Amino acid sequence: MAKPENASQIRRLAENMDLFEFAPGAHTPEEYGRYMIQKSGHFEYDPNLDEFYDYERYGLQHMDYQSGVFTDRGYIAYDAEKLRCGKGSQRGLDEKRSGFTEVRKQKNEEGVLDL
Repeated sequence: MAKPENASQIRRLAENMDLFEFAPGAHTPEEYGRYMIQKSGHFEYDPNLDEFYDYERYGLQHMDYQSGVFTDRGYIAYDAEKLRCGKGSQRGLDEKRSGFTEVRKQKNEEGVLDL
């Protein structure tokens, strides 16, 4: 997704993997919201309340502050909030941002990504 072009970029990407979030199998905002609430470990999920969860709304809300794309394997997101909170390395950030911007532009032009 980030498309590193050389060993240095690959190393920087590996150093900053904690800034990425992967939701395997999520191909829609609803599936992403379901993953985040049920499986991510961020919440205590109660199956008895399942009918009250608005998975799509939560997925869309969460996507608003990320740069992410749906791929054939799931949703991959770069979470800049983690960097602002000091949970990631500053190194390689500009390269990742430009890579995500390019992917996002390309996907929007193809009509594949709806963020």
